[in-house]
Amino acid sequence: MQKYTVKYRGNPKLFANLKKLEIVQPRLVKRLRAFIKKGGSGFHWTLEDTASGSWIHGLTEEPFFEHATAPYAAEIRHQGYPITYFMGRGSRRYLKQAMEAAPADTKYYVFVETRLEPVIDTLCALDLEDPYFERKAVLFLVDDDRDGSHGDMHEFYYHRGTYIGALFNIMRHRALCERNSEKYRTLVKSVSDAVGLQTMMLGNSGEDTMWGFRQSVLNAAWMIEGTKLQSLQELLYGRPLVIVAAGPSLDKNLHLLKGMEDRVLIVSVETVLRKLLRLGIPPHFVVSLERGFEVYDKHLVDVVDHYRDELRDVVMVSQAVCVNLVAGRWPGPVAIVGKKGLLADHRFLTETMNVPRMESGASAAHMGLGLAELFRSSSVALIGQDLAYADDGRSHVSDTAWESEGVDIENKERFDVPGWDGGTVRTNRAWKFFIDCYNEIIPRTGLNVHDCTEGGALIERAPKSTFADWLKRFAATNTLSGSHRLIGEALRRREHNVSPAQAAERIRRFKELFAESSKQIALGLDALSEVEVGASKEVNLKHVEEMEQALNAAHSGNELLQVVGQGPSSMLRSEWHVVRDMENPDDLRAWKETHEDFFRSQRIACNFHAYWIEYMLRSLEMMEEGILPGLGNTGMLDPDAGLPLIERIISEKDRYDSEMEWDIRLDNAYARCAKLSSSWSPHTFRRFAAHFQNSGRIIEAQALMTLAVRFTEGKHVSVEEAFELLRDWSYILSCAELSLDPYIKKSYEALKDAREYAPDAASLRDLAARLLRIRENGLKTAREQSYYPSDHILMKELASWMDDIEMLRERLEEGEDILRTRTSLLDKVFGIAPSVVTEHFAEALKSAAGTAEKREEEVVDGEFTILEALRR
Repeated sequence: MQKYTVKYRGNPKLFANLKKLEIVQPRLVKRLRAFIKKGGSGFHWTLEDTASGSWIHGLTEEPFFEHATAPYAAEIRHQGYPITYFMGRGSRRYLKQAMEAAPADTKYYVFVETRLEPVIDTLCALDLEDPYFERKAVLFLVDDDRDGSHGDMHEFYYHRGTYIGALFNIMRHRALCERNSEKYRTLVKSVSDAVGLQTMMLGNSGEDTMWGFRQSVLNAAWMIEGTKLQSLQELLYGRPLVIVAAGPSLDKNLHLLKGMEDRVLIVSVETVLRKLLRLGIPPHFVVSLERGFEVYDKHLVDVVDHYRDELRDVVMVSQAVCVNLVAGRWPGPVAIVGKKGLLADHRFLTETMNVPRMESGASAAHMGLGLAELFRSSSVALIGQDLAYADDGRSHVSDTAWESEGVDIENKERFDVPGWDGGTVRTNRAWKFFIDCYNEIIPRTGLNVHDCTEGGALIERAPKSTFADWLKRFAATNTLSGSHRLIGEALRRREHNVSPAQAAERIRRFKELFAESSKQIALGLDALSEVEVGASKEVNLKHVEEMEQALNAAHSGNELLQVVGQGPSSMLRSEWHVVRDMENPDDLRAWKETHEDFFRSQRIACNFHAYWIEYMLRSLEMMEEGILPGLGNTGMLDPDAGLPLIERIISEKDRYDSEMEWDIRLDNAYARCAKLSSSWSPHTFRRFAAHFQNSGRIIEAQALMTLAVRFTEGKHVSVEEAFELLRDWSYILSCAELSLDPYIKKSYEALKDAREYAPDAASLRDLAARLLRIRENGLKTAREQSYYPSDHILMKELASWMDDIEMLRERLEEGEDILRTRTSLLDKVFGIAPSVVTEHFAEALKSAAGTAEKREEEVVDGEFTILEALRR
């Protein structure tokens, strides 16, 4: 029998390892030190060998047996994954064997235990100061408490890009897992769920990330010359803060904010800003998160004109990904921020332009917690944060653009969750996700948050309180007289801004990175092209290794490209076993095609980023001299004065040194004076739509063309002008925008309207054929790629097409022939026979329609369950 004594006193290795572990797991080390302090001199455990293995006493509550042969079971999902979980540590001999058997690429060894004794013994057995651990880390998961090791693990992944938390292998101690399997799995699942939630908050679509990057570039002027929230930390330190959201319960207690502006900080989501101003309650901050044009169009465009004077001292806190009209047309101070936890934002925004990052969650209201964390608010109240439907079906409070949104949503999309006042309330998936975000963010920030909504869904981590009681308890007694004015004065100091020249120097690094990444992607494609069915396994594996090396080199040091390719890349890596086996030619062909598509998509991403980085560098150079001479680079322009300026820039395009310089001047002027009302002619909207279309900004092009049509309706125009307007509108609606699908049905309706003015126009025939090709390709994608759901993006696309096919299936049941339903675009509008539709299209349509019902539940849920698949 071997006896191991673990001494607490006179054990320099233990305390040296504790000190190193404290860097990454401070909560756990605090708990370990308290445990050691109470534990006297230490403990001991024994190992008793038998013919078939060993009995271990003292490490766990009960003795356990460790087999001499194959003591562990390995679940290796991919050799390249950076994390290995060890479920049950076992003896020191087992510890050595299991770590040696783990994949060679393991960077983070995570030991999952149910007691602290094995953790302490591991810290006595390993030397974390050894050079071997310089680029690796040892961590421990012993509880699912956010204030314990679970919280440490979440933060560890959070600061390394979050996505890596889904890339793990598992080594199981056979005997311990027989006894504690459920406990181990629960602990790992608690961390995986947190990683999944954070991943959803950050967004895991490459196209979505590229869209946000472009928006960030277009906001460059406001990052450089706008205000920095760091300037307010001293003035607002410890001030209580109220986050005002737009839930239907807001009418119960919003009136209590009247006259409280100097005692509490008021943060409003953009949706409810109009209502606050009408009631005479100017917020200190307005927060905006979404990148879509719709937010500005529905919630801000009229407010900024009608309440221009009232907003002079109100700070707009806009995410860098928001459409630049949010910052450009804001009458008061503008502060651009990035997302905390997104490494790309840290590299591209914070390190280059000193743009602060803050907790942002998944909604504008979550951004309010980021402000509270920045100012270390003594207490936070949530009002109007129902995240549930009212009894009458309303989703939002009165006097908002979304006031009646919830009434038409079918009940099948709703489900019950615990309510604020007991019982249950009806919510939907998006709002349930927002609830989960609150429960994740609140403990991480350590804020004293109270849910004062007085209705809606229960937020577990925010104790309930009436708003009146919260104000009595937490509203500051030391008033900040003239708070709006004082905030404005503090922001004007501009002590945290960097110059355009400084930012440009730092951003040139990214230009070099993408040039190198493009080179490596080309090498990867070359290597991939050499992988052939029928070639020897050794030759193919050599080319696969070259491809892997090129992919790693393309992503190395390039955090922006890592974010774009991280999700798909990690999924593709999990399928590399296909080429290593070389057993099935069909699988090998599919594997190669999938990887070729991925590398091409990465090449597109490189070219996309390279263009917009060049755009930003040129913007920064122009800022030194003033983009618009005499007017400065930022600040709202009067729409009446701005329109002649825009017309002049458009008319003088040929006089600019480069088309990019013309784009920059036009984009800047547009962002600062685009009122988007009937005071602009439809012709102006069309010209801007064409400009945005040429720049790849399809959403804005679609929005402006839609406005052109809206403001033309009811006016007397020529037949030719009406035809061209509807034709161009149809075409732009048929274009895709990165992660968003084209509006095929709307495009079809516009096409039919255009035909009323020019029945025989050849351009309409071409456009009709284009719509059919888009539909055919979409159905083909749904049919073929449904068998290879290797990417979250494909799951989203598949869900979208299946929804559409479900619509067609319902029409088929009504007795209408499904092919004529889809080919009516040619058959009914132009009299062209259905035979022009390819046989493959017909088969794909029938196949998709026939299988829609069978696949509907799986596919529609795909967007929300893909991370479950990762964890499995």
